[in-house]
Amino acid sequence: MRTLEDLTFQEIKQMREYALDLAAGYAKDAKEQAHAEHQQEAHKAVALEEEWIHYAKALDEELQNRIKRTIQKTNPVF
Repeated sequence: MRTLEDLTFQEIKQMREYALDLAAGYAKDAKEQAHAEHQQEAHKAVALEEEWIHYAKALDEELQNRIKRTIQKTNPVF
């Protein structure tokens, strides 16, 4: 097996370029993966928010209906 001392300047330069390209590829893949995970989390958060908004609207409607019924019972004119 060859050591670094046995390699020519050109071989070291090529190995360096290869290592940098490989590292850049790994960094790009990691960034894309993080972006995809972030998008998935964002979609989950939006879905949960929509679910809670729907739930809050249903509770609001129920509360308004109860208030109306109570007012109608206590004051049938309305």
